Amino acid sequence: MLQPSTTAPPSTSESDQEKGRNDSNENGNGDNATNTKVTRKLGPNLARFRTIANVVKHNLKWTKIPQKADKDEPFVVRHSVGGQEQLLTFNAAAYKPNVQSICKLNEKAKYILGLPSWSRSDEDLQFLYTVVRKIKTFDRYSESVKRELVRVLSYEKYESGRVVVQQGQPGEAFYIIVGGCVSMELKEADRLTGSIHKQLIGELGPGATFGELALLHDSKRSVTVICKDDSEFLRIHKEDFDLVLRRSHQQNWDKKLQTIKDHKIFADWPDAEQRTTCDRSKLREYPPNAVILSDVGDIKDNIYFIISGHCKIVREVELLHRKLPTKETELILPPIDTNNEVSKNLVTLKTDVLQRHLLQICTIGKGMFFGVGEDLRKTHVIAAGRVVCLVVSRSVFARHGDRRETLDYLKRVAQGLLPEREHIFQCYMDNKRWRAYRKKLILDIVKRQSRKSTKRPMFRI
Repeated sequence: MLQPSTTAPPSTSESDQEKGRNDSNENGNGDNATNTKVTRKLGPNLARFRTIANVVKHNLKWTKIPQKADKDEPFVVRHSVGGQEQLLTFNAAAYKPNVQSICKLNEKAKYILGLPSWSRSDEDLQFLYTVVRKIKTFDRYSESVKRELVRVLSYEKYESGRVVVQQGQPGEAFYIIVGGCVSMELKEADRLTGSIHKQLIGELGPGATFGELALLHDSKRSVTVICKDDSEFLRIHKEDFDLVLRRSHQQNWDKKLQTIKDHKIFADWPDAEQRTTCDRSKLREYPPNAVILSDVGDIKDNIYFIISGHCKIVREVELLHRKLPTKETELILPPIDTNNEVSKNLVTLKTDVLQRHLLQICTIGKGMFFGVGEDLRKTHVIAAGRVVCLVVSRSVFARHGDRRETLDYLKRVAQGLLPEREHIFQCYMDNKRWRAYRKKLILDIVKRQSRKSTKRPMFRI
């Protein structure tokens, strides 16, 4: 349950007071003697004055924190997850999307990549190496592997509608998308009728890879990949893949399979289904503040299982700011329609302003999941630190009836973590009132301390 935070104002420690007493004695050797004589004459009154001044200075600095923070509307709530109460904070300025796009290839790079590997000069290889280092997809490889890659990479461009790989055909190459978009299509035969059904299982964009599974397992292509737009690729032939990349990709596949076997959702699945799940999943690492999933209005192709780290769930809430005759501002939660948008029939005044607020509503960590069909409209899943997710294709759960029941269970759990809109608003208002009370309390303490210090004699004559 969301509750207002009851964090107490910080108090001045004895060490801070002692530091305040000694501050005036750190002004250089020339003033030490004079300060010592004055201190002896004034006695404890001066020491008392310095202590009070230090307390006032400390509290004045602290009272400025809410004033600065109000611009970005941060707030603190407590939220119960799994029976444990957690302190949640949110500041909109801290959540700028962390987007790392793939480096586009210039004409010179395309020309060199079109040359046979044996005809590329040392200068050509060095130029390609600088290009490869800028492409995020290659970050997982060592520098020595990157230098080998620039010898064997080739460039290809296909028009929209072109089939890049065909399901059932032997694997001949590994592909890296540098431009455009491709769709993945799966053909399956009905067990009863024998009729063939086509299923679109996902789309891939710049930075994504495909084609490694058939090369790793020496098997046939499991899906058909079709260019959705005019697309550009970096291509590595099978023989070169075996020499340069097989070991790295095999280690990654083994690690992924072990992660699936250890996960409580997949642990009891048959070995064949675990391996199929491994083929249709990826381990992805996200840097701090990266937006993993944002404003999902419909069911997506992938489901995310958190392997390590924590994610913050941030909800967009629009509030009506209304100016009152007392010059104060009243916040109103406006009604919304079925599309989660503010109702067009809302009656407003000329001075009313509709503002968007980004409010953190909960935190989820290792063992949890998202993207399973819960309502994520106007909601963003953001990495709180370094986060590793197992990203599994939804088609894994759609193939069997009992797996669909598992998916329904995951959806109920994930939806249960998201508080209702009215509850979020109530918590936000409780915290605004608490912040106002805390600010007034600190200012009153400072004023009382100031009055006491002016009434009390500073020193004796």
